[in-house]
Amino acid sequence: MKAPRGTSVLSAVLLAVAAGFVAEAGAPLPRAPEEGLGAVDGAPVEPGVFEGDVRDLPRLPPWKQGDPIREVPRRVHPRPRPPVSPKTSPPDPLFTPQSRGGEGRSFRVFNPPDLVFGGVGFTGAFPPDTVGDVGPDHYIQMVNGGSSSRVRIFDKSGGRLADFDLDSLAPAGTGACADGCGDPIVLFDGLANRWLLSEFASPENQCGFASTGNHLCVYISRTPDPVRGGFFVYDFEVPRFPDYPKYAVWPDAYYVSTNERNPVAYALQRRRMLDGRPAGFQRRTVARLRGFDFQALTPSDLDGPTPPPAGAPNYFIRHRDDEAHNPGLNDPSRDFLEIWEFHVDFADPAGSTFILATTVAVAEFDSGLCGLTSFACFPQPGTGRRLDPLREVVMWRSQYRNFGSHETLVGNFVTDVDNTDHGGIRWYERLPGPGRSSRRAPMPPMPIIAGWAASPWTGGATSDSVTVSPAPASSPPSATPGAWRAIRSGPSRKAR
Repeated sequence: MKAPRGTSVLSAVLLAVAAGFVAEAGAPLPRAPEEGLGAVDGAPVEPGVFEGDVRDLPRLPPWKQGDPIREVPRRVHPRPRPPVSPKTSPPDPLFTPQSRGGEGRSFRVFNPPDLVFGGVGFTGAFPPDTVGDVGPDHYIQMVNGGSSSRVRIFDKSGGRLADFDLDSLAPAGTGACADGCGDPIVLFDGLANRWLLSEFASPENQCGFASTGNHLCVYISRTPDPVRGGFFVYDFEVPRFPDYPKYAVWPDAYYVSTNERNPVAYALQRRRMLDGRPAGFQRRTVARLRGFDFQALTPSDLDGPTPPPAGAPNYFIRHRDDEAHNPGLNDPSRDFLEIWEFHVDFADPAGSTFILATTVAVAEFDSGLCGLTSFACFPQPGTGRRLDPLREVVMWRSQYRNFGSHETLVGNFVTDVDNTDHGGIRWYERLPGPGRSSRRAPMPPMPIIAGWAASPWTGGATSDSVTVSPAPASSPPSATPGAWRAIRSGPSRKAR
């Protein structure tokens, strides 16, 4: 981490996390006082039901010049922070060796995409918070709309099937979710062959609607067909404004992280939600890191057909720049990734645990992009508006996959590569070992590897560039080549 500088540049940069593992590595970390509510168990919520065909919902007109524009703000929680001594940091230790990694190497040619089609355009809301997911027969895209989240459903040929506002699925007069505020999420639950759509609702977000309290609005498709099959509508009222919600599919729960006064983790009763029965939640908090006014954990989302081992906890992760969050007591040679494990027990909430199971030491990185709190850093062509670097979080999704012979956890986060507010992206691959027998046992000591992460399979990027690896398909999961190739470059974009 370094003192802010005046120039901000965004670039697609490949960075790899150095191999190395320690449990609770580094100097003791002073943490801000705990301001969360601790453990909270939400009472079961009776769902509403939408039984119609979404194609029958009112067709939404496109935004046009002169129509209103609204901003969907991020919530910050400013706290006194310790002074950070200005320093001139060397370039990221992984930048130089990897920038030379392609010398003298040949690259495979990638085929073009099988299908390209237009998605939802500008709706009058910024940032758009564009998200999407694909199932066996549909692709669903969601963005912030002029009020609620805009939903568009496509078939697998790119044909548009339906457009609607998410809150139009909530029965009128049934609560705050009938007046949604945006910050959309869409996930396909491959274990159940169902869809999860979500947004939040809260007057504290200045939506201007007649909602009361703070709400996570979760819509579960009743069948695999999101067009004609209907939805169960869950309105979870939570203690504080659930900013920046990020969801993950796991066998025992839908896990959610939010930015509240502290980083918060939720477990929603997935099995009951799939059945349309009353469902509740469990809520846990962790202490804040000093330096950031906005911060959240990121849960692990299941990919692939094979579930994790029975009883495995969900893995929440965050990165920790020791110089930014622990000045004066920092380890000058390495920074860290924290892996938290959430084991939920809905039958006996007292048996639930949420613990910092592992701290992984990695090569130094720098979270200071235009300081530690600015939401305007990276320039973009044709406008003076700068983009949020999203330095504070591991990007959604943090992807878990069980290959049978091994399990992986893959994700990424943004760093400054050369001490000039020049943004690059590190990705990591965490390898839990085979043969784990205890559902509460932390992941055993295994290396962590990494590189460029702005890809279709890891998600989350602050660039419109695409970089690919020439690794052969036969490469072992922990083999990351030093050479990468940019196959498309473009102007900056904001992604969440």
